[in-house]
Amino acid sequence: MVKERSDTTVEMTRGQNRVLSSVLALLTPVVAFILERLLWGLIQPHVWFLFYPAVFISAWLGGLRIGLISTLLSITLAWFFFRSDGLPVDAAYLFQTGVFFVTGVGFAFFHERLARAVVALAAKKQLDLDIRRTAEALDASERANEELKRLINEKLLFTALVENSSDFIGIADPNGKPTYLNPAGRRLVGLSADSRIDDTQIADYYSPDQRPLALNVIVPSMLERGEWEGETYFRNWTTEQAIPVSDKHFVIRVPETGVILGMGTICRSIAEQKRLERELVESREFLRNVLDSSTEYSIIAKDLERRIVGWNRGAAQIYGYDESEVIGQPSEILHAPEDIASGLVAELHQRARNEGRATGFFRRVRKDRSEFLARVTITRRNDASGNAIGYLIVSHDVTAEQRHVAEQQFLSEVGASMQESLDYRTRVERLTRLAVGFIGDACAIDGVEEEGGVRRLRVVHSEPAKTPLAEAIEQIVPKRPHPLWDVLDTKQPVCFREVTSDVLRSAGLAEEHRQLIESLGVRSAMIVPMIVRGRLAGVLTIASCRPKRRYGPDDVRLAQELAGRGALAMDNAHLYEVAQQAIQARDRVLGVVAHDLRNPLGTILMQTCLLRKDVGSPERDLRRPAEMIERAAQRMNRLIEDLLDVTRMEGGRLALKPAPLAAEQVVFESAEAQKALATSASLEIRVDVQKNIPEVWADRDRLFQVFENLIGNAVKFTEAKGRITLGAASKDRDVLFWIKDTGCGIAATDVPHVFERLWQAKGDPERRGAGLGLPIVKGIVEAHGGRIWLESIRGQGTTFYFTIPTAHPIAEQPQPESALHSM
Repeated sequence: MVKERSDTTVEMTRGQNRVLSSVLALLTPVVAFILERLLWGLIQPHVWFLFYPAVFISAWLGGLRIGLISTLLSITLAWFFFRSDGLPVDAAYLFQTGVFFVTGVGFAFFHERLARAVVALAAKKQLDLDIRRTAEALDASERANEELKRLINEKLLFTALVENSSDFIGIADPNGKPTYLNPAGRRLVGLSADSRIDDTQIADYYSPDQRPLALNVIVPSMLERGEWEGETYFRNWTTEQAIPVSDKHFVIRVPETGVILGMGTICRSIAEQKRLERELVESREFLRNVLDSSTEYSIIAKDLERRIVGWNRGAAQIYGYDESEVIGQPSEILHAPEDIASGLVAELHQRARNEGRATGFFRRVRKDRSEFLARVTITRRNDASGNAIGYLIVSHDVTAEQRHVAEQQFLSEVGASMQESLDYRTRVERLTRLAVGFIGDACAIDGVEEEGGVRRLRVVHSEPAKTPLAEAIEQIVPKRPHPLWDVLDTKQPVCFREVTSDVLRSAGLAEEHRQLIESLGVRSAMIVPMIVRGRLAGVLTIASCRPKRRYGPDDVRLAQELAGRGALAMDNAHLYEVAQQAIQARDRVLGVVAHDLRNPLGTILMQTCLLRKDVGSPERDLRRPAEMIERAAQRMNRLIEDLLDVTRMEGGRLALKPAPLAAEQVVFESAEAQKALATSASLEIRVDVQKNIPEVWADRDRLFQVFENLIGNAVKFTEAKGRITLGAASKDRDVLFWIKDTGCGIAATDVPHVFERLWQAKGDPERRGAGLGLPIVKGIVEAHGGRIWLESIRGQGTTFYFTIPTAHPIAEQPQPESALHSM
């Protein structure tokens, strides 16, 4: 009945799989059709390009019938849909259709025959496998029966052997169910001779708290490793008393085959042994509690020969040795060689023996050979008669205290030294010198450029003889994958306790760079970020060249503190330099502004004097002097407005009155307004505007101010007979404007600075302005929500681009046409 239900389930599953395969097979030509429709512009007129693989997949998934249906469906889709695209129905098309039909039918028949062959082959293989497994099972059964007969005979001999044993001996079946327990075992657990054990489990023989051990450890261990041995607690079935035993379990196997016949257990009571051990532990625990009362202090007991005979937990934590490693060892392993050689250690012990107590400071040595400073108190140990039998040494690590005091003094010196000068280079130099004087033997400082690059500022070494090596390294800028870049990316310090050749190779250093570092003898190093006001200003690298000095977390913490103070000092020096540069720039601008105001003011004064002289002359035409005065006043007013615009932008108060504007009209009107200026300079103005561009959302006067400044700038730097082109086109949700000239161009080194306030390019003084026009243009464009940039080739001209958002979102603009006009 179960088999029939299983066969029915399998048959249902197969039917569901066939339906799913048929659906997927029929969807294949549809997917091919959709892809061909999407790619038709690229693959036409090859209408059957994707239908061939679709029919092949359909026949493979669905068989003969589905393959034929897929072929007919593909021909139908191609006929009704691609013919509507203008595909001619000629002899070639009919021939291709016929070839496709024959190929599809061939695919279907081929896959049908192939599927039947595969099924037949699989059935044959399964039949062979079933026959072989049946034969093997029969052989195994026969062997098992013979082995079982032999084991029964051996069990009789085994039972007779263990009946008189004084140890607990039990046997369980492979499932852990006890089948035999000898008389000694019954006496140990309080079971009578007639008590049945075949309804018990192995875990029942253990005390309640030991049963999880039996179930989760002992039995699984026997099954996995074949044995388990340890000390456990059985229970007395009569008194429920816990019985400590030496417990051993093992799996009973047939030697030849390894077949598990059962499990064996041999136990022996260790109650007396446990009692003695408990008394010994209690006495030792009392003494250890005294010694281990504090983990901050090391308490060591020595004999008169200064051999270690006692070792508390504090000593283990401070020195790194386990008690078993030092008991019986001479205490000299804990002293610095210099203190032993000087006689200080022997002197302190002698004073303690004579006076009863002595105190001093010593360099102590841990297991890892690192040293620390300790305050040591040695007390003489006496026996009951008052005779000296050894020493008790109590010591406390004061390295951290001494280090903290020294670090605070060092950081105080750093702060005072940094205040002595506001020069940036001087502060960098002093920071590196202070670092090599206290923390390490070599120091490097790398600055972070605005564009994300690295600039090496200084590299120094404490030894004058290695200064040339440090200067050579100073000329090399680290490149990825140097660990410095990890610090730049994560803003987290990196510490190399040991700087080996493998570490240097993994840093990706060039051969020359690696050899220089190895020549310096670097043994340990740390790289920490220099962060000020949340910004990464640089990276501080400190290295130790001493064999015994290795950096750790405390050194990194101090280096970070030093880097933070150094970054602040360097940033203050940088801000001071920037302030000085700003003052100089302000003075230059004031000079330019004064010069630019003086010229129109002189014109106004001169024309005013002429008007005063000719005021009574009726034949004198006063319009030209008045016009000159008006233009001069306008120039003065424009310069004043530029200064006010800069002030408004700095304060975030640049007012805009945006409204929808026709971008094309703005370009034409700007060209017309500047036509006279261009003509006076013998320049041609052209307009290149794409048709049907959308309106922009902008302040009309400010947008004209942008064009006026950029056109005036182009006129200033374009030679006679040159050309200035104004353009506009749609770009995503913006309108892109550009002003292109055929002038002298801008040097590549100057391009990043053209939009900086008060910046002036080197060159002809007559062409240089106050350095306000382009920054104002940038501020106006960005206030509209756009952006501005330029492209320039030296000697060929410059093009300024800027974008202004459209008045309304652009759904999907058609490709606009371009119109070019000369003015």
